[in-house]
Parts: sequence; C-alpha cells; structure tokens
Amino acid sequence: MVTVTSLCDEGLGRPQGESRGDNGDGGRARHHGFSTDGSEPSVQPARGQLDCGAGYEFWLARQALARNPAIRLYGLQWTAPAWVRDGHGGLWSRADVGYVVGWLRCARQNGLAISYVGGWNEHFQGTPLQRAWFVSTAAQQITVHVTGGLPARVVHVWSTSLRGAGQFIRRGDIIPVRGAFDALLRPGYVYTFTTTTGQSRAGGHLLAVPVAGPMPVRYTATPDGAGLADMLAPIDGSFGYVHDVLTQTAPGEPVEWQYPGRSPAPYAIIGENAWRDYTVSARVILPASGTGSPGAALIARFEGFRGSAVSQFRGYELRVRGDGAWQIVANGPAAVLLASGSVAGARAYAMSLTIRGTTITAQINGVLVATVTNRMYRYGPAGLASLGYYPVRYPASPSAIARGTGPHRLAGWRRSPQNG
Repeated sequence: MVTVTSLCDEGLGRPQGESRGDNGDGGRARHHGFSTDGSEPSVQPARGQLDCGAGYEFWLARQALARNPAIRLYGLQWTAPAWVRDGHGGLWSRADVGYVVGWLRCARQNGLAISYVGGWNEHFQGTPLQRAWFVSTAAQQITVHVTGGLPARVVHVWSTSLRGAGQFIRRGDIIPVRGAFDALLRPGYVYTFTTTTGQSRAGGHLLAVPVAGPMPVRYTATPDGAGLADMLAPIDGSFGYVHDVLTQTAPGEPVEWQYPGRSPAPYAIIGENAWRDYTVSARVILPASGTGSPGAALIARFEGFRGSAVSQFRGYELRVRGDGAWQIVANGPAAVLLASGSVAGARAYAMSLTIRGTTITAQINGVLVATVTNRMYRYGPAGLASLGYYPVRYPASPSAIARGTGPHRLAGWRRSPQNG
C-alpha cells in the first residue's frame, strides 16, 4: 500500500501545465529507462520474454490509424533493456537487432504495419552542417528544388512555433520558378512544405481543451488499459502489476538515452507541483537478494531534475535497506544526508514520511525513527522508489484507504478486482 495524506486545508493549485512508436526499455522504445518524459515497460525486459501487450504505444498507434487509416507508422528507439547492452555500454549490438525485430513482431501482432524503423534517437552526431541546423539561433535562407515527378506549380507552407502559441499555422503559398524556390526559416519554428492540398488542423473542427484541475480529493490508483498504475508516472525503471501487486519490474539497469547520473535507480511520482504538507506511506517487500542489500524509498516534494541528471532529482527521500539501515536524504545535484540509523533487518517494512513546513518526520514499522528540519524543498509530488533494478513489491489491502484531514488524500495503490 502506498498512501499520501495531506496535512493542510488550503486549496490545491492547478497543475503546470506521421505517428511515431517509441519502442520501450522500462526507458523509451522505451525500455525501463528514462526517456525525456518518463519511462515505459519494455516488450522484452529479459531475453526471450516477449510481452506484446506491454505499455500503451501500440494502443496509441491504433488510435492514430482509426483517425487516419492512410497514416504511416515508424519506430524510433530511445533506450533498451539491460540484456542488449554492447561492449561499450550502448545498444549497437546484435542483441538489440533481435530486440527491435521482436518489437516489430509485436507491432504486427497488434495489427500494425511499421513503415520505417530508426536507430538510437539523437545518437547520430551528423555533419557540422546538420548539427548547425539543430542548434541554429538565427534565420536561415534555403533553396528547395521540387523534383521526382512532384507538381511544381504551387507549394503550400505550414509552420509551428516551438516556443509558444502558433501551432500548425497556414502560411502564404509559394510559386516555384523553374522548379525551385527560396524560403527564409526563422529559428524556433518547424516548417512543412507540401505540393498536396486538403490539410487542416483537427479536420477543421478544433475541440475545446478541458480546463486543468487539481488531483482528486480521494485517489485510488487502479490498473489502466496498459496494466500500469493509473496516473502513477514512472521516471526510471518500470512499475506494473504482477499477480495483482504493484511491482518494480526492470531486471537490470537499462541502456539509457542519456547519462542518468550517479547510482541510477527506478522511481515513480504521483501528485502535482502545488502539494506541500502531506504524508506518503507504503508497505514494501524487498527481494530475497540483490546488489548488496536491496532497498526501497519514499519520495516527498519532488521538484524535478532540471539542470541535473535523472537520478539527482530534487526532493526528500526516506530510504531503507534489507539489513535495516535507513537514511533521510535531501537528494539533488549535491545530496545532503539529514539523518541515518538502523532498525531490525527484514524483507518487509511499513514506511512513512511526513512533511509539514520545514519539519520532516520518518517512521518505520510504526516507530518514529527521526524528526529533522530542512528548508531545501518547499513543494512537489510524492513518489516511491526501488534502490536498484530488482523487484520491490508494494502490496495493498483492497480496503486500504488513506485517512487524513487534508484536501488531497491518496489511497493505497492496488489492483481493482473489476479490472481482472
């Protein structure tokens, strides 16, 4: 069971607010590893264990085809499970070729035809000219030749701003001269030049975007259609249901898309940036063995990792290991140990981390182990973590519900019986 209970009565703030298939790692293509915006389950977390129902990418591709049957699909790999790692720590290996082929087989099993497959995303250095295009901060003049039998009468232009408003804007048409035309490209925009017609944004019928709102007052995570915990956001590793119990399932450190920082480990977050005073609690069951002494952690006031690495996120952690050693840490680019000690070693613990103002209180198995004061982090979501890439379990009773007086209460993460 994992529980977050608010300790304040103030209202919540609002959250800040071709089709590509990412072939996942427990990262992204995605495979148990960090991939810009979190991590997804892998279709083959261990060699030979193909799971074509993992994740939501295939579902998303089917939705795209339902809206436009003529769309073409392509796959692009971000990260990879540990077993495909090559001799240099990357994924340019024969094992990864087999892994991508397995992903293609899963796509076919899901009724999807993949037209193109790319290599490791953003790991091709390119020529100096290509690199200049990616980092350009000034306008560039280009010349385009319309060849290959395409009609050269009229070229239609669309642009999208990468820095704010101005998405899919129709620009003035261009009339090529002797099959060629010049265009000025402004930095911070993506441009489309096409000789076809009929394009429009959302078919010309824009739907109203729902107004953002706070997290539910009472929240119980249940499996979504992909077998993941609804609204739980894995950042690294993979968290899904195994025999009805939420479990960290990445079996080894994935081949990461970018440097993950020192001692990377799986973790996931839940909540919103406005959360401040609350208790996050969980019952955890550690594996019988792991690298060193296996452990688990709770996270409070997660403030992200901008300007740092994914493992060096800003936030508080209560960590405990199977030998009984525990720590309260203010994690970040330079982690600060706030308290430490030991309890009786065990495979199962009940953990609780309470944040109220600048006071941090930790309990293990219902016993207060530390109260400390720290001003480093003020707001942020809660979370849970495994201290390594091994199967930490987070069991919950079907009747487990958080009890508290605050406006945002998080009930135990559990599998809902009606979802099988």
